[in-house]
Amino acid sequence: MPRGWVVGAILHAGDDVSGVRATGVVTSGPNPMGGPADLMLVAEEPGVGLGARFAGVEGADGAIAARPIADTLKRTEGGERPVVAATVDRAPLWAAETPQAFRATALRRAVDAARAEGRLAAATDCASLIEAVGGRVRLVPPGGPNLKVTTPADLAVAEHLLRGAHGSQLH
Repeated sequence: MPRGWVVGAILHAGDDVSGVRATGVVTSGPNPMGGPADLMLVAEEPGVGLGARFAGVEGADGAIAARPIADTLKRTEGGERPVVAATVDRAPLWAAETPQAFRATALRRAVDAARAEGRLAAATDCASLIEAVGGRVRLVPPGGPNLKVTTPADLAVAEHLLRGAHGSQLH
């Protein structure tokens, strides 16, 4: 963590802070050391790569775990029966992951702006809110697997991987 910073909140998916679920956006959080918080962290799983995320915030408004896109991406046309219109250059594209760390003042400003403009409910992550107000978010490769479990199919894959790593017993 950058020298002199304190963590204002470590929030996990499903946490509710100031009436906003952490699955989308975090608005504020308590500072366990008293005084105003300097940094907020949004994570789906506690303790995942926190040091790299905090270090990545230096010189920016936030830092997120992300990795270069490996899939071939297609732009489509045709509505309900889409056809390929073009292959998208994936070189500049990265997939955002968690955790995501932000300067508390920047995140609060971004959330306030999104709320005032009616964009808050449509936000897919906190980084998009920071970007929308002209903030700077650094990308930090996670350094290893960072499986996202969002759908029932994702959960089945995670359970399968855990069974393979820990035998057939899952508790």
